[in-house]
Amino acid sequence: RRWLDGSPPPPFFCWVHLYDPHAPYEPPAPFSERFAGDPYRGEIAYTDEIVGRLLAELERRGLARDTLVVAAGDHGEGFGEHGESGHGIFCYEESLRVPLILHQPRLLAGGRVVQGQLGLVDIMPTLLELLRLPAPAGMQGRSFAASLRGGRDHESRALYFESLYGLEEMGWAPLAGILSGRLKYIALPRPELYDLQADPAEKENLFLKRNAQAKALARELDAYLEGTVARDAAALRPRQSRADQERLRALGYLASGGAAR
Repeated sequence: RRWLDGSPPPPFFCWVHLYDPHAPYEPPAPFSERFAGDPYRGEIAYTDEIVGRLLAELERRGLARDTLVVAAGDHGEGFGEHGESGHGIFCYEESLRVPLILHQPRLLAGGRVVQGQLGLVDIMPTLLELLRLPAPAGMQGRSFAASLRGGRDHESRALYFESLYGLEEMGWAPLAGILSGRLKYIALPRPELYDLQADPAEKENLFLKRNAQAKALARELDAYLEGTVARDAAALRPRQSRADQERLRALGYLASGGAAR
């Protein structure tokens, strides 16, 4: 609200980072009392109220009519389904499936659910198309603007996922995988394959039973990585100033250091 008080010239872009729901689960009152037995849901409710305040503020200022609002989560949270509490190490569906909501009555009809597999990488090209702005060359995401407008369903394609937390912090094997239709392949020293339609909780590893399909997905994953990952990816990481590091550490995005391999 303070930023809006500065009267940003239109058009403006505003990114609001809501850190809740996130460990430690400590929602403020009255949500801490209302959800005493489930503080994670308390943080969800608190976040919901904050989003409501923001939308009401846009309405009060007469900005809601011309503002495209996008709400997205960057990850989910595990509660022991696969032995992980929180997120960061594994890439099961409790971590990968996130909410994504777009709202702009002048551009989009309400109540539509886009079918097909989407990734957060698809948001940027979608927004650019909706706002009639040029998209830079080489974008990995695909616009689903036509699906939002009520046209064809989004054309599904294989989606890549990874978690390098275990590698960078503990020297474990890197984790990467690919989601193609109903099949999900996770490349690990002991690979995993799941049929998400028949087994949405990812309880039965089908790697041995459906080995040919697993190997085909492994080849597709290798081809994707070969075409997108820099040879020396570490060299491409920007060096952070001490002030930047302290800001990231305050938000919980920097660990103490990282173990030797």
